Amino acid sequence: PLLVTPGRPAYADLPDPQLLAELKARLLQAPTCLPDCAQIVEMQVIAKPELLRLELQVHAQQAVALPVPAQGEQWLPETVEIDGAPGQALFRSEAGEVWLALPRGVHSVALQGRYREPIKFTLPLPLIPQRASFAADGWRIDGGYEDGKVGPQLEFSRLQTETPAGKALPQTALPAFVRVSRTLHLGLDWRITTQVESLAESGNPIMFELPLLQGEAVTTPQVRVKDGKVLVNIAASEGSAQWESVLAKSGQIDLLADAGGQWYEVWRAEVSPIWRLHSQGLDPIYRENTQPVATGMAAVARRTLVVDVGTAGRSCRRHADDRRQRVAGPTRRAQPDRRTETGHPQLERRPA
Repeated sequence: PLLVTPGRPAYADLPDPQLLAELKARLLQAPTCLPDCAQIVEMQVIAKPELLRLELQVHAQQAVALPVPAQGEQWLPETVEIDGAPGQALFRSEAGEVWLALPRGVHSVALQGRYREPIKFTLPLPLIPQRASFAADGWRIDGGYEDGKVGPQLEFSRLQTETPAGKALPQTALPAFVRVSRTLHLGLDWRITTQVESLAESGNPIMFELPLLQGEAVTTPQVRVKDGKVLVNIAASEGSAQWESVLAKSGQIDLLADAGGQWYEVWRAEVSPIWRLHSQGLDPIYRENTQPVATGMAAVARRTLVVDVGTAGRSCRRHADDRRQRVAGPTRRAQPDRRTETGHPQLERRPA
């Protein structure tokens, strides 16, 4: 005969709060490879008249969600392929960003879609590729550089803005309203601080070419310069940028406002007491800074010249040359303030 006696019920002990917190931390621990878990090694941009195709070569150290070049208000892919097969997991955030789930390894990703903006649009690059190449038919692509590098976004501009019937294509996107502030530091060495900022909260990126002054050389790293112009490329999430430059000393500085009206400028000059300033063109505004600035052995007040120039459409000039604000450079004569024989202003060194 078999004798069976019921045993007592057994229960596992519940983990204490400290153990639960430790298990949760392990589960939610960020990968050690962040922020370099994935990289876009190469990107090929193929812009056809009615279709945009992006081919990406992606290296992923582990399974990741990759932010792809797309934005809800600018351009969205209609088809996504991973190694020749349709992508299975896509996520679009409230900000319009598109994320693609990728397994670990090396993958070829292709995105393709029609244009939403028929004339001009900007494509943000949330993960900047290491190298990019372009093939465009009927479009001009800005934002790429000669060494194969790219900025935080690309700008697409259609070369033909009319239909075959002669009708103009509609454009719904408005460009960013930008202010450029240049501060000239005129002391023993001449330097310039330039700041570019968007004044409208439109969320649009900023892309344009800003001419340098005569004799100006940019010293801030990562600022691209081509043919005497700074290639300004500011992402919509940043909204502003600033860089430093050195300026060669000369007999005259010409500050010229933008004639195209793409931006407006504010010019400031911080002049050391060793210089005497004369100006011609727009009337300057003098502001006294009561905070003493040590110059040699003496403490003096810093004087700042502020010139605020609007767009070319404003009637703010008395004659054709009033868009220029001229500040003269050093001369060897230590004489009282006076204009030159040609009427141009001077910046003279004061006598010791």
